[in-house]
Amino acid sequence: QQFLGMPLAQRKTIIAGLGITPNGPYDQLNAPFQGRGGPQNGILYSTNGGTSWSQIGTGPLQGQSVIGVAAHGQTILAATFEEQSFTTTQTAGGASYGLYRSTNGGASFSLVSGSAGLPNGAVTSLVMDPANPNRFYAAVTSVTTPNQTGVYVSNDLGNSWTSVFTQANSAGTIKNAQQTVITLATGPNGSLAVAVSNVSGGLFSSHFSGLFLSQDGG
Repeated sequence: QQFLGMPLAQRKTIIAGLGITPNGPYDQLNAPFQGRGGPQNGILYSTNGGTSWSQIGTGPLQGQSVIGVAAHGQTILAATFEEQSFTTTQTAGGASYGLYRSTNGGASFSLVSGSAGLPNGAVTSLVMDPANPNRFYAAVTSVTTPNQTGVYVSNDLGNSWTSVFTQANSAGTIKNAQQTVITLATGPNGSLAVAVSNVSGGLFSSHFSGLFLSQDGG
Protein backbone atom coordinates (compact mmCIF):
# COMPACT_ATOMS: atom_id res chain seq x y z
CA GLN A 1 0.00 0.00 0.00
CA GLN A 2 1.71 3.17 -1.17
CA PHE A 3 1.49 6.48 0.64
CA LEU A 4 -0.61 8.58 -1.73
CA GLY A 5 -0.65 12.35 -2.08
CA MET A 6 3.14 12.63 -1.78
CA PRO A 7 5.86 13.70 -4.23
CA LEU A 8 6.99 10.88 -6.51
CA ALA A 9 10.33 10.54 -4.72
CA GLN A 10 8.49 9.73 -1.48
CA ARG A 11 6.24 7.08 -3.03
CA LYS A 12 8.83 4.43 -2.31
CA THR A 13 7.21 3.99 1.08
CA ILE A 14 5.45 0.61 1.41
CA ILE A 15 3.63 -0.94 4.36
CA ALA A 16 2.58 -4.58 4.77
CA GLY A 17 0.64 -6.30 7.52
CA LEU A 18 1.95 -9.47 9.19
CA GLY A 19 -0.06 -12.47 10.29
CA ILE A 20 -1.36 -15.92 9.48
CA THR A 21 -4.65 -15.18 7.69
CA PRO A 22 -3.19 -14.18 4.29
CA ASN A 23 -1.29 -17.47 4.08
CA GLY A 24 -4.19 -19.78 4.87
CA PRO A 25 -6.41 -19.43 7.97
CA TYR A 26 -6.59 -23.08 8.94
CA ASP A 27 -6.17 -26.73 8.05
CA GLN A 28 -9.75 -28.01 8.10
CA LEU A 29 -8.92 -31.72 8.17
CA ASN A 30 -6.04 -31.89 10.64
CA ALA A 31 -6.05 -28.76 12.78
CA PRO A 32 -9.11 -26.53 12.33
CA PHE A 33 -8.37 -22.88 12.98
CA GLN A 34 -4.70 -23.34 13.77
CA GLY A 35 -3.38 -21.09 11.04
CA ARG A 36 -0.05 -21.23 9.30
CA GLY A 37 1.79 -18.17 8.07
CA GLY A 38 4.01 -15.33 9.16
CA PRO A 39 4.72 -13.89 12.61
CA GLN A 40 2.02 -11.84 14.31
CA ASN A 41 4.07 -8.86 15.41
CA GLY A 42 2.89 -5.74 13.65
CA ILE A 43 3.61 -4.10 10.30
CA LEU A 44 6.59 -4.10 7.97
CA TYR A 45 7.58 -0.61 6.79
CA SER A 46 9.94 0.36 3.95
CA THR A 47 10.90 3.83 2.72
CA ASN A 48 13.14 2.68 -0.14
CA GLY A 49 10.81 0.62 -2.30
CA GLY A 50 11.32 -2.59 -0.34
CA THR A 51 15.11 -2.73 -0.29
CA SER A 52 15.08 -2.73 3.50
CA TRP A 53 12.33 -3.00 6.11
CA SER A 54 11.64 -2.09 9.72
CA GLN A 55 8.80 -3.11 12.04
CA ILE A 56 6.19 -0.81 13.55
CA GLY A 57 3.17 -1.47 15.76
CA THR A 58 4.91 -4.33 17.52
CA GLY A 59 3.23 -3.46 20.84
CA PRO A 60 -0.54 -3.05 20.24
CA LEU A 61 -0.57 -5.37 17.20
CA GLN A 62 1.40 -8.17 18.87
CA GLY A 63 -0.33 -11.54 18.48
CA GLN A 64 -2.77 -10.23 15.86
CA SER A 65 -3.07 -10.92 12.15
CA VAL A 66 -3.02 -7.63 10.26
CA ILE A 67 -5.13 -8.36 7.17
CA GLY A 68 -5.19 -4.82 5.79
CA VAL A 69 -3.17 -1.63 6.01
CA ALA A 70 -3.72 1.79 4.45
CA ALA A 71 -1.95 5.09 4.90
CA HIS A 72 -1.88 8.74 3.96
CA GLY A 73 0.85 11.02 5.25
CA GLN A 74 1.46 10.30 8.93
CA THR A 75 -1.85 8.45 9.34
CA ILE A 76 -1.72 4.64 9.18
CA LEU A 77 -4.72 2.34 9.62
CA ALA A 78 -4.35 -1.37 10.40
CA ALA A 79 -7.20 -3.91 10.30
CA THR A 80 -6.92 -7.11 12.35
CA PHE A 81 -8.95 -10.29 11.92
CA GLU A 82 -8.44 -14.02 12.16
CA GLU A 83 -10.95 -16.66 11.14
CA GLN A 84 -10.96 -18.90 14.21
CA SER A 85 -14.57 -19.46 15.25
CA PHE A 86 -17.97 -17.83 15.10
CA THR A 87 -17.51 -15.77 18.23
CA THR A 88 -13.79 -15.16 18.78
CA THR A 89 -13.23 -11.40 19.14
CA GLN A 90 -9.92 -11.35 20.99
CA THR A 91 -6.46 -12.82 20.66
CA ALA A 92 -5.17 -15.39 23.14
CA GLY A 93 -3.40 -12.50 24.88
CA GLY A 94 -6.64 -10.52 25.28
CA ALA A 95 -6.12 -7.88 22.56
CA SER A 96 -9.25 -6.93 20.62
CA TYR A 97 -9.49 -7.58 16.90
CA GLY A 98 -10.54 -4.44 15.06
CA LEU A 99 -9.20 -1.25 13.52
CA TYR A 100 -6.06 0.43 14.86
CA ARG A 101 -4.89 3.93 13.94
CA SER A 102 -1.63 5.82 14.13
CA THR A 103 -1.33 9.56 13.49
CA ASN A 104 2.44 9.75 13.95
CA GLY A 105 3.74 7.50 11.22
CA GLY A 106 3.48 4.31 13.25
CA ALA A 107 5.25 5.43 16.42
CA SER A 108 2.09 4.51 18.36
CA PHE A 109 -1.29 2.95 17.60
CA SER A 110 -4.68 3.15 19.34
CA LEU A 111 -7.83 1.04 18.92
CA VAL A 112 -10.56 2.85 16.97
CA SER A 113 -13.18 0.08 17.09
CA GLY A 114 -15.87 0.79 19.67
CA SER A 115 -15.60 4.55 19.20
CA ALA A 116 -15.93 7.32 16.61
CA GLY A 117 -18.92 5.60 14.96
CA LEU A 118 -17.10 2.31 14.32
CA PRO A 119 -18.55 -0.64 16.29
CA ASN A 120 -16.53 -3.28 18.08
CA GLY A 121 -15.60 -6.27 15.97
CA ALA A 122 -12.91 -7.70 13.75
CA VAL A 123 -12.23 -5.75 10.56
CA THR A 124 -12.14 -8.18 7.63
CA SER A 125 -11.15 -5.67 4.94
CA LEU A 126 -9.71 -2.16 4.70
CA VAL A 127 -9.29 -0.05 1.56
CA MET A 128 -8.62 3.55 0.55
CA ASP A 129 -10.52 5.50 -2.11
CA PRO A 130 -7.95 6.01 -4.89
CA ALA A 131 -9.57 9.32 -5.82
CA ASN A 132 -9.69 10.65 -2.25
CA PRO A 133 -6.79 9.73 0.08
CA ASN A 134 -8.76 11.08 3.07
CA ARG A 135 -11.46 8.42 2.56
CA PHE A 136 -11.17 4.88 3.94
CA TYR A 137 -13.64 1.98 3.98
CA ALA A 138 -13.61 -0.71 6.69
CA ALA A 139 -15.66 -3.93 6.85
CA VAL A 140 -16.68 -4.95 10.37
CA THR A 141 -17.96 -8.38 11.43
CA SER A 142 -19.96 -8.83 14.65
CA VAL A 143 -21.53 -12.20 15.43
CA THR A 144 -23.08 -11.02 18.69
CA THR A 145 -24.63 -7.92 17.07
CA PRO A 146 -25.26 -8.77 13.39
CA ASN A 147 -27.00 -5.46 12.68
CA GLN A 148 -23.62 -3.79 13.23
CA THR A 149 -21.88 -6.01 10.68
CA GLY A 150 -21.26 -4.04 7.51
CA VAL A 151 -19.16 -1.47 5.69
CA TYR A 152 -18.20 1.85 7.26
CA VAL A 153 -16.67 4.93 5.64
CA SER A 154 -14.45 7.66 6.99
CA ASN A 155 -13.88 10.91 5.11
CA ASP A 156 -11.40 12.36 7.62
CA LEU A 157 -8.47 9.89 7.69
CA GLY A 158 -10.19 7.50 10.09
CA ASN A 159 -11.11 10.03 12.75
CA SER A 160 -14.87 9.36 12.45
CA TRP A 161 -16.98 6.69 10.73
CA THR A 162 -20.51 6.17 9.37
CA SER A 163 -22.19 3.03 8.00
CA VAL A 164 -22.91 2.70 4.27
CA PHE A 165 -23.76 -1.04 4.02
CA THR A 166 -25.45 -3.02 6.80
CA GLN A 167 -27.58 -6.09 7.44
CA ALA A 168 -30.65 -4.03 6.51
CA ASN A 169 -29.61 -3.48 2.89
CA SER A 170 -27.61 -6.68 2.40
CA ALA A 171 -30.50 -8.57 0.75
CA GLY A 172 -30.28 -11.22 3.47
CA THR A 173 -26.60 -12.04 2.90
CA ILE A 174 -25.57 -10.84 6.39
CA LYS A 175 -27.12 -13.52 8.59
CA ASN A 176 -27.71 -13.95 12.30
CA ALA A 177 -25.53 -16.40 14.25
CA GLN A 178 -22.95 -16.65 11.48
CA GLN A 179 -19.62 -14.94 11.03
CA THR A 180 -19.81 -12.69 7.98
CA VAL A 181 -16.59 -11.96 6.11
CA ILE A 182 -16.79 -8.89 3.89
CA THR A 183 -14.11 -8.13 1.30
CA LEU A 184 -13.84 -4.68 -0.27
CA ALA A 185 -12.35 -3.20 -3.43
CA THR A 186 -12.37 0.41 -4.62
CA GLY A 187 -12.10 1.80 -8.13
CA PRO A 188 -12.33 5.08 -10.03
CA ASN A 189 -15.07 7.67 -9.62
CA GLY A 190 -16.18 6.56 -6.16
CA SER A 191 -16.89 2.93 -7.07
CA LEU A 192 -16.95 0.39 -4.24
CA ALA A 193 -17.37 -3.40 -4.55
CA VAL A 194 -18.57 -5.43 -1.55
CA ALA A 195 -18.23 -9.24 -1.50
CA VAL A 196 -20.09 -11.05 1.30
CA SER A 197 -19.25 -14.56 2.56
CA ASN A 198 -20.50 -16.46 5.60
CA VAL A 199 -18.70 -19.00 7.75
CA SER A 200 -20.79 -21.97 8.86
CA GLY A 201 -20.90 -25.77 9.02
CA GLY A 202 -19.38 -28.48 11.17
CA LEU A 203 -15.80 -27.60 10.24
CA PHE A 204 -16.59 -23.92 9.66
CA SER A 205 -16.77 -23.91 5.87
CA SER A 206 -17.09 -20.59 4.07
CA HIS A 207 -19.61 -19.90 1.35
CA PHE A 208 -20.00 -16.90 -0.94
CA SER A 209 -23.29 -15.08 -0.39
CA GLY A 210 -23.40 -12.01 -2.60
CA LEU A 211 -21.63 -9.25 -4.48
CA PHE A 212 -22.69 -5.60 -4.40
CA LEU A 213 -21.49 -2.55 -6.34
CA SER A 214 -21.82 1.13 -5.51
CA GLN A 215 -20.73 3.80 -7.97
CA ASP A 216 -21.27 6.74 -5.65
CA GLY A 217 -19.07 5.99 -2.66
CA GLY A 218 -21.64 3.79 -0.93
